[in-house]
Amino acid sequence: MFSITLPANNIQLFIKDRDKYSEWIQLQNKALNSKAGYLTIQIDLPKKPRTTGENSQCNFVNGAIQQIAKETGNDFSDLKMYFKMKAVSRGYPLMMREGKIIYSKVTGEPLPESEANISTVEAGYLIDEIIQEAKELGIRLQGV
Repeated sequence: MFSITLPANNIQLFIKDRDKYSEWIQLQNKALNSKAGYLTIQIDLPKKPRTTGENSQCNFVNGAIQQIAKETGNDFSDLKMYFKMKAVSRGYPLMMREGKIIYSKVTGEPLPESEANISTVEAGYLIDEIIQEAKELGIRLQGV
């Protein structure tokens, strides 16, 4: 991701959608009326958002982790963090703010990104990690 801060009056956007254009003008005017007069723009490649609801990646992740937690006696939240951290090696993203990695205040390790902010591809990395671990533990996941 790329981030840049510029004077609001030096930014021109060409937006065909009238509602989005109206939002842009309101934001630009708000910046121009503030003391600073600047806006920060973040530019990144678009990501296909993860799926939710019945038969979704989100449901699979949480259901599979619940099964593994039940069979192993481990805490659901601990397992979820464990799988996310292991999935980083597959391409699961780290939590970043303003271009900097966020580290755990407890362990000092980089934190994996929240599921709410990942793409379907990145959710797939997490799912692959969960499936592999379940196989290694001899746990047959329901719905796989």
